[in-house]
Amino acid sequence: MEYARQAMSQNRQYEAEEYLLKAIKRDPDYRDAHLMLGELCLRKDDFECALREFDEVLIIEPGYFLGLYRRGYAFYLNEEFALAIDDYEAYLQSSGASDRGMEEAQKYLDRSRFGLVAKANRVPFEPINLGDAVNGPYMEYFPAVTADGNELIFTRNMPNGPAFREDFYISRGGEGNWSLVEPMGQNVNSDGNEGALCISADGNVAVFTACMRDDGRGSCDLYMTIRENGVWGKPFNLGYPINTEAWESQPSLSPDGRTIYFTSNRSGGHGGKDLWSSTFEGKGEWGDPVNLGDSINTKGDEITPFMHWDGRSLFFASTGHPGIGDFDMYRSLRLDEYHWSAPQNLGYPINSVREENGLIVAPDGKTAYYSREGYADSRGMLDLYRFELPKKVRATPIAYVKGFITDEKTGKALSGTMEFVDLETGETYLEITTRSEGYYFACLPGERNYALNVRKSGYLFFSERFALEESTESSALELNVPLAPIEAGQSLTLKNVFFDSGSDDLRAESYPELDRIANFLKDNPTLVIEIAGHTDNIGSDSANLELSERRAESVVNYLAEQGVARQKLTLEGYGASMPVASNESEEGRQRNRRPELKIVQK
Repeated sequence: MEYARQAMSQNRQYEAEEYLLKAIKRDPDYRDAHLMLGELCLRKDDFECALREFDEVLIIEPGYFLGLYRRGYAFYLNEEFALAIDDYEAYLQSSGASDRGMEEAQKYLDRSRFGLVAKANRVPFEPINLGDAVNGPYMEYFPAVTADGNELIFTRNMPNGPAFREDFYISRGGEGNWSLVEPMGQNVNSDGNEGALCISADGNVAVFTACMRDDGRGSCDLYMTIRENGVWGKPFNLGYPINTEAWESQPSLSPDGRTIYFTSNRSGGHGGKDLWSSTFEGKGEWGDPVNLGDSINTKGDEITPFMHWDGRSLFFASTGHPGIGDFDMYRSLRLDEYHWSAPQNLGYPINSVREENGLIVAPDGKTAYYSREGYADSRGMLDLYRFELPKKVRATPIAYVKGFITDEKTGKALSGTMEFVDLETGETYLEITTRSEGYYFACLPGERNYALNVRKSGYLFFSERFALEESTESSALELNVPLAPIEAGQSLTLKNVFFDSGSDDLRAESYPELDRIANFLKDNPTLVIEIAGHTDNIGSDSANLELSERRAESVVNYLAEQGVARQKLTLEGYGASMPVASNESEEGRQRNRRPELKIVQK
């Protein structure tokens, strides 16, 4: 037996098996030889062999506590949860077990009970291998997909001399048509290890984990790289307070790119590894990380956070929430800035007795990507797969709008602050600030109507309203924003100010836009403006002229109530004399019922 133990400890499994079989041949009732042979069978995932040997142990010595524990574990790994429950319950009533053994048995008993219910209520699950263009003979994991679904970046672990090396690889083309992968580039991939990358909505900012670098603060830190003109730039350490002397890894960016979610074992957490978030404060500074709290974090480990493009659905893996395996995957919904819903297990067989983690979800809210080994169609060790999430744990489908902010006169690209408002609720869904090249990319829930407000110092306020269709690749909306310099004679249609037909009462969804106009005028106190009222053609000319004046007056009164100096406000009514759309449809008449803002004096 001593030779067998030594061979087992050195992973010489064939040799260990020979010793054990000889021992059992000499003494068929050699309990410990059967127990060790069962252990050896478990190492090879040969559950039939393992269960046969553990049965022998319990025939030789009925109720033997180690036999119960190991057979229960074999039943658990083979997903025979009811039988595992029987053995673990018997083990907990047996004598001879250590406190540590009792604790472990209770853990696997809880998992088996959860697994029994989950397996009886299995969810649809049909994983599809991403194919030879992406997966190779080594390990591919930690996928990231751009918000338009056209680019996949992942970590590949390949031989590098006597050791292995983690680098990033890119594939393009989209679901079902991924191109042959290529390295991400020398600026990002180094002689060391890089892994667990996330990418911004516009595909031009990536945050990733790198370990043991000269400029690192701890064992692993978070780094950022920016893509300009198609080339990824030199990464830089995000620094304190995100990175500490502890371990920081596995980042995920919020849709607006202003919040990073990540994993860390820093002090102040609930367990071993917790999920944290940090919000960008401007000028290259990130705020103090905030623990996501005890709805998310447990005494166990929480890892691989992924914030979906809907800005609300957080997917992650945990050992501490009720589940089946060492790491199960969950979804939690953000309720407000500091509170989260109770995590929901993604279900069996998505989660199993194996470790599942590193899941991301496409903008459609239902297509998930993750890595897994052991499937029949695997190309190597860990491969990347996609599958459809069950309906009850899907994220909100997201469409996107993109375009450029430019100077209306010169065409020069401009930076600017963009605010997207849900017209149904009046709430700001997303606010972003573009960089100097003027390009923006915004992820928004589909099948909704939005107001877009854009502001930049020295330029006239810009507003537009638009509808996004259901989230599909073809639903991308391109909306360019020409900003007019503040000059006398410039005018602006207030597209998100609404009146009902025949009424001068402002509709409630008009208030957010008028509040922003008021702030714009207070920020530019020298301006004198005219509010011009317009109507559709319903009614007589005289009635429409009077109505347009009353509407203009309603806007002026509202702005004055918000603190705009009354002497800076003039008004004029034009009736139905200046339509901007056909009056033959309700949509056209709605567009004609509009106020306009005109700069009278700068």
